Order: sequence, then C-alpha cells, then structure tokens
Amino acid sequence: MKGTYSTAGDKIMMKPSHHSGLDFGFGFMIWMDSSDPLWYNKNEFKTEWIASNDGTTSGEQIAIIGNIVNDLFASSTSSYSVSGNTLAITSWDFNVNTGEKQTFTRKK
Repeated sequence: MKGTYSTAGDKIMMKPSHHSGLDFGFGFMIWMDSSDPLWYNKNEFKTEWIASNDGTTSGEQIAIIGNIVNDLFASSTSSYSVSGNTLAITSWDFNVNTGEKQTFTRKK
C-alpha cells in the first residue's frame, strides 16, 4: 500500500492512495488477470476489478465492488510500536472484537 502516514503518541493514521495486486496475494493478481504487480489508485482498482469479470458484472455487483473498494481505500487508525528495526501495527477488528498484529522489519 502506498499512501499518507502520520503518527501521534502510539497511534498511526494511514490513508491509502494506491494498492497493488500483491497487497492481496498472488491469487488475487491471477483473478484480476494481472501478471504485473502494478499500483492502482481507487478508481483504477475498481475499474480493473470490474473488467476482470469479463463484462458479466451486474449493477448490484458493481455496487458491492464499489463498497469493498471504498473500504480498502478508507483512512484507518491503529496502535503501533517500534522496537529496534521492527515496526508493529495492531489493527482492531470490531467484527470479531480482537486485534490483529502485523510486524514489519526494516531492510538494511
């Protein structure tokens, strides 16, 4: 994900501007019929997703895809911490009332 990040205290705010098919795994890239890990802005991502359905997308499906894409590009706030070269971000999932922790290690 590319976008704008800002921090305050132990919170990180993220606003995505672009997603890559790789953000969602290799299977997603195949499903979208893309062999390149291209970066898509919100409108491009929605257009590619709809086009990947071979023109068989109904109005209702387009609305559902639009809602999902809106969620993918929505701003979010999470807790974070840094220890040495490791960034840990904990996102809260209100649907299951638990946090999901992701860790990222800085490359040297």
